[in-house]
Amino acid sequence: GEYATLYALAKMNGRPAFIPAQMHSTLAPIFRITLPVLHSATASRIPWQNYHLNDWMEEEYRHIPGEYVRFTGYPCSWTFYHHLRQEILQEFTLHNHVREEAQKF
Repeated sequence: GEYATLYALAKMNGRPAFIPAQMHSTLAPIFRITLPVLHSATASRIPWQNYHLNDWMEEEYRHIPGEYVRFTGYPCSWTFYHHLRQEILQEFTLHNHVREEAQKF
């Protein structure tokens, strides 16, 4: 849910989104994700503004202020990204080698 929520909120706000290296190392070997990595050395030099998210989509999230925003909270509702369902499904498309390995069973 974190990746999908970040992806959707970035799209809604017309902003780029980046994921931590740890998230990338977990998801990228399996899925064809496209969000770029923000390495911790770079992230530590950015003047972040924390922005708390509830666990459901709210209208105000369509207009998030600030240049460098870091989300806090536990957003876990499909309401953040249901309007981007096809794009989210593409992000979570399995790599061919994973699909082929799964088909062997």
